[in-house]
Amino acid sequence: MDIVFVKKIIPVFVFYTEKFLRKNTGAMAITLGPLAIVLIKPKYKDTDEGIHNHEYTHVKQSWRYLWVPFALLYRFSDKHRLQFEAEAYAIQYRSYPDEKRFNMFVDYLHRHYKLPYTRARCAEELLKWIEKS
Repeated sequence: MDIVFVKKIIPVFVFYTEKFLRKNTGAMAITLGPLAIVLIKPKYKDTDEGIHNHEYTHVKQSWRYLWVPFALLYRFSDKHRLQFEAEAYAIQYRSYPDEKRFNMFVDYLHRHYKLPYTRARCAEELLKWIEKS
């Protein structure tokens, strides 16, 4: 386990484990009020800064929107879930900016988050966040 401070003040407990993660999921963030836990598959511990930053972005989002509103928006609003994930993928994209990764992240947005949007709409949202970051 590691403890990382996001924005220098938010403690995040990072566990490297396969438990609780679906087969096609590399990591996930869980926020319970001010408590933030990130689960990352061990194979990404020292090899993928981008996946760490993706999850830390979700921690920042939970603080920005406050915890309960963030959880409700993420769970029940397709529009907000797309925005939250596109922002996190844009941050992750900075670690390895190339067309192959861009297309991979667009595919993830389009297929893995149960969003009702076209692939083109997912690409548009990701590009918007890449330009902002």
